[in-house]
Amino acid sequence: MDVIQAVIDFVLRNWEKVFIVMIVIQNLVKGLRDALDNTPETDDNWLEKACTVFSKVMGYLIGFRSKKPTV
Repeated sequence: MDVIQAVIDFVLRNWEKVFIVMIVIQNLVKGLRDALDNTPETDDNWLEKACTVFSKVMGYLIGFRSKKPTV
């Protein structure tokens, strides 16, 4: 329990730095995906799917709601 509280305290004290690191990681993964992706319209493998989910979560954290795909 002490470890969890220590992590929570760290994030609360350094939330802006944690957020900046998350944005940098998201942009690095997105750049890697874009460099390797042969089919940009679809998410064919786990890296592309993970990047899409991570991008949507980051967007949600900064205030953008993801839209449901229309079929």
